[in-house]
Amino acid sequence: MRRVLQAFGFLPEFIVAIFSLYSAPTPRMLVNGTQSDPFLIKNGTRQGCRLSPTLFIPVLETLLLKFRQDPLIKGITLGGYMNKMAAFADDLLLMITNPSDALP
Repeated sequence: MRRVLQAFGFLPEFIVAIFSLYSAPTPRMLVNGTQSDPFLIKNGTRQGCRLSPTLFIPVLETLLLKFRQDPLIKGITLGGYMNKMAAFADDLLLMITNPSDALP
């Protein structure tokens, strides 16, 4: 993710700030008025984090660009345009005609 953010021109200070938020998040839970001890989140992000979808966009765009530019990945041709994938929010639909050759 660091290289993707650098490639998109994010400032180094911003990248450091992002990684400080995501490197070792330790939340607490509040249950019946009692707060838990901090625990480490090992995967995913905090619920309601507004920054995660924004960071997801450039990372997903990098993946989509690789698919578009790879000549081994053949999609479905409609109207003279080859469609290899459709991306919406956090969903990705691949339309590949030769998956065993294209994605070993």
